[in-house]
Amino acid sequence: MRILKQTLQLMVILMLFAGLAGCALLNPPKPDDPKFAPVAPERMRPPAENNGAIFQSGFSRNLFEDRRASRVGDIITIVLEETTRSSNDSSTNNFKNSDTQVSAPSVFGSVKALNTNESKILPNLNSAFNNQITADRTFNGSSKSNQNNRLIGTITVTVSDVLPNGNLMIRGEKWIHLNQGKDYIRLTGMVRPEDITSENTVASNKIADARIAYSGTGQNNDVNVMGWLARFFTTAFFPL
Repeated sequence: MRILKQTLQLMVILMLFAGLAGCALLNPPKPDDPKFAPVAPERMRPPAENNGAIFQSGFSRNLFEDRRASRVGDIITIVLEETTRSSNDSSTNNFKNSDTQVSAPSVFGSVKALNTNESKILPNLNSAFNNQITADRTFNGSSKSNQNNRLIGTITVTVSDVLPNGNLMIRGEKWIHLNQGKDYIRLTGMVRPEDITSENTVASNKIADARIAYSGTGQNNDVNVMGWLARFFTTAFFPL
């Protein structure tokens, strides 16, 4: 009965993980996410109302000023130059040895009272009190991890907000529909106007609070994803 109860509990846990994994598979990323969509057209209006004049302060530019992004709704190109490398190597060795001897106790200063040859009521009593305890503990552990990541490309985003200090909040996404699926790049962050080049580009390594995601959907992406049951046996929930 106890084994049956434990089996049912395990099945419930596995079904719970299956439901969570199924929800993730049924809701893949889709284009036109509001978090990465361009700002609404009404937010691109000039700060001052149109007074009917030719000059509008919200859209004024100097004669020799280049067309760098500086207002809400402006477009800016991000040059992806992301390269990360990490390496970790650790080793642990622990060993402990202990030896304890317990001798037969003496009664009134004499050990003969417990001698097995003289004790007929409790035979082998002396040997029962003579004991030796030995314990050895050994632990060896090692781990090694190496990871290299590189992302090169471009993505054009829009300015979603202008902060009081002049920094620009940017966001955007790019989807590429291939034969067996879709690849996408999503990006949000904050850039300084000083880091924008004359070609209206900025390097991704100069974006503050950057959130860059590159992934895909479709058959090619599905075959590279571990199944939900296999992921369960590689998580911390699995006791072995």
